Amino acid sequence: MSVPMIGKDGKVRKERDALMMATSVILVLAICAVIGATVVDKYLTTDDTRVNIGDSVTVEYVGTFYAYHGEDGAVVFDTTYKSIGNNDNVLKSDDFSKTSFSPFKLTVGTDSVLAAFQSGIVGHKVGDKVRVHIPAGEGYNAPDTIGTYAGSQVVTIPKSETMTLSQFESLYKDVDGHSVNLSMTSVYGWPAVSTYDASTGKVHIQHSPVAGESYTAYDGDFGKVVMNVTSSSASSISFTYTVSDFVKVGKADASGFYPVQMIEVVDGTETFNIVSVKDTNGDGIADAFKFKNVGEKFNIDLYFEITITAVN
Repeated sequence: MSVPMIGKDGKVRKERDALMMATSVILVLAICAVIGATVVDKYLTTDDTRVNIGDSVTVEYVGTFYAYHGEDGAVVFDTTYKSIGNNDNVLKSDDFSKTSFSPFKLTVGTDSVLAAFQSGIVGHKVGDKVRVHIPAGEGYNAPDTIGTYAGSQVVTIPKSETMTLSQFESLYKDVDGHSVNLSMTSVYGWPAVSTYDASTGKVHIQHSPVAGESYTAYDGDFGKVVMNVTSSSASSISFTYTVSDFVKVGKADASGFYPVQMIEVVDGTETFNIVSVKDTNGDGIADAFKFKNVGEKFNIDLYFEITITAVN
């Protein structure tokens, strides 16, 4: 049996009044829940912790020569981004060899990371993208003697050379160093024969260019290098260099040398990098060039674009 509700005025309340009250309570609770969710969402913010000395920081970055990534003339020499590292349409340095990519972690102020790289992210927070230009003197530095090559200068090398298996494989990545009497194209562009000596673990290379012929040693994104053989005897080979199709990246110095995107040239088991050329006639063929005998990233301006992903 239903018991009627009696109000203070002595009148009987209808059952639907109770139903309305219950509905109102539910509605109020629902509104409060919605308001509460809205308020919480309104005050949700991203991590605004600023990088400071001693912090453990995770970043993604792309390091380039000549300009920042995405700008004209930029050449990538290092990156944490797989999308950049594996993209053949992105111009990369000759010695770029990275195959695995992941975010980079460092402890600011204590890690052996470029000081300018570390100081560049101090004061920034998660999500910030920072551009850091590091002058040559503050980047990767190494003792270096800049050499100059005149266009008519004759270079002479031995007709044969011997190197370790690891040296051979670093120069000839697509050639089996264990082969015997293997006909191949040398790093100079001319024909040669390689023979592996299992007793010493070394590879012997016998070069066989033809005097009067020209051979292309490098033809890539940064230019073209041709060896013009002037003589080839039983013991030695003489040649001159022709450098063309280079890409200028600045103004000429007082001596008329224009800085160019570096061109890597192999010299025996070592390499050097052409860093500037003199093009007196403006015909795209170097009358002379300057080179450095250390790696590409040494003694050169560096450009980093850094994105901070975590600060702890």
